[in-house]
Amino acid sequence: MTANPSVTPSFFLRHRVAVSAAFLLNGLMVGGWAPAIPAFKDKHSLAESELGLMILLIGIGSLVTMPITGAMIARRGSTGVLMIVTWACTLLLPLALLAPTLPLAMAALLLFGGGLGSMDVAMNANAARVEGAHHRPIMSSCHGFWSLGALIGSAIGGTLLGFIGMPGQAAGIALAMIIGAALALPKLMEDEVERGDGIEKPKLTLPRSWPIYLIALTAFASFTAEGSVLDWAALFLRDEREVPGWMAGYAFAAFSAMMALVRFAGDPVRARLGDFTTFTLSSVIATVGFLTAGLWPSLTGTLIGFAIAGLGLANIVPIGFAAADRVPGIPRGIGISIATFCGYSGILVAPPLIGFVAEEVSYSIIFACVAILPFYCLLAAAMIRRR
Repeated sequence: MTANPSVTPSFFLRHRVAVSAAFLLNGLMVGGWAPAIPAFKDKHSLAESELGLMILLIGIGSLVTMPITGAMIARRGSTGVLMIVTWACTLLLPLALLAPTLPLAMAALLLFGGGLGSMDVAMNANAARVEGAHHRPIMSSCHGFWSLGALIGSAIGGTLLGFIGMPGQAAGIALAMIIGAALALPKLMEDEVERGDGIEKPKLTLPRSWPIYLIALTAFASFTAEGSVLDWAALFLRDEREVPGWMAGYAFAAFSAMMALVRFAGDPVRARLGDFTTFTLSSVIATVGFLTAGLWPSLTGTLIGFAIAGLGLANIVPIGFAAADRVPGIPRGIGISIATFCGYSGILVAPPLIGFVAEEVSYSIIFACVAILPFYCLLAAAMIRRR
């Protein structure tokens, strides 16, 4: 019998590099958008509240396409879907940034968010397939490449924006994505649609298997905790730790730097300790980190707390996404789409909710309470383990 070449070390490296590049490109697109937000605001003469609504459109677009993409993957596999949406995404950032009128910009932002969400589901599904086919964990490092792509896109995008303006910046990011897609996508691993007893026909209905919802809620909790740091940590440092404005970004920097570092190191840890142990330790570490950030009264202690929180949260989402793709009785792709849908919902929920709460209580208490989210992940892991 001829050996399957897709499980050889050379093919594993090829498939791993290809799907990691997809994560990098997705992060590059998000990173390219971030520094252009002020220029986008000025171009359309938006107030802060109006800009918030524009950004909300991105999240809405993502939430609309995620379940649809999951159903497509369940029917056709992740590879073709990922190739199509990645090529489409190469044009979405220029459309969003260069739309001449506000109504066109709103439509473009919906498409931009839809492309991001669809690509997110497809690349996570393909990474889970590579893990399963080669029996080697890669999900954590894939998310590390996303963080690296976001860092590169933000740094290069901001530089291009300063020197050649928004059209040149949008074109530069798009060109980089086109080159990356052309090099990486042909090397993606082909996956097969799963068929057999106990597998529900893929359709746009909610699965009846309860573990997928526990896993999805861990994604919601993790993304909500991450969004709270992204949107509110700077104000916490400025208003309650009384640091200068130029230092206010240090909290998210400590958090994201540790998260990226740990994600690149996460796969060997998962291979050695196993997913359950790694997930459990990560949940405990994140819980301790948020309690430290909120309750330690000094700037140093707060930064240490956010760094510890980033260390803990880094592997929760990658392991959760991999687990969502392996829930018995659910077509592959559907589980990933449910997990990503819930995760992005957390990003949408956190900013306004914390804003309302912050009018009544201090940021210290808020971030101490955020520790409840990774603690839930700990409890959910124990329940799924018993199942």
